[in-house]
Amino acid sequence: MSTKTRFAILVCAALLTAAPSASLAFAGKASTPKKDEEQEGRQAKKVTSSEDYVPFDTFSSPIAAKYGFQGIMVVEAGLDVPDAKLRARAQAMGPKLRDALRTALADYTYRHYRVNSSPDAEKLAQLMQAAADQALGQPGAKLLLASVMIQPGS
Repeated sequence: MSTKTRFAILVCAALLTAAPSASLAFAGKASTPKKDEEQEGRQAKKVTSSEDYVPFDTFSSPIAAKYGFQGIMVVEAGLDVPDAKLRARAQAMGPKLRDALRTALADYTYRHYRVNSSPDAEKLAQLMQAAADQALGQPGAKLLLASVMIQPGS
């Protein structure tokens, strides 16, 4: 596979990872959902009945090595926030928190993850916890990793 082809695959994967709603539009789905469907689609699924849990949508980051696309790391995570005030703040800061956690995942895949090895969930959790604490401006929300998966590239 040529370098140009690998680069094109990497760019396409990054674009599809960054904008999943755009890929739905090209797949023939309605590009303007109704308000109720839009709110439901943006809301992450709760995996527990605990009121302290703040769920997030699945995070993903491309894995690049040797000048090409090697796969995608997919992470499901949420925050356990016992303090009601901080939980309300975390829910209100959803976009900023998601951006911080997504950036921490990208940092892990580019700087710490080695291709063809198992992900270090502890290191990933440390980076994402630090990002959540910084985004919230204080500690008190505990990051919970539900799953960390690697989808290999072709």
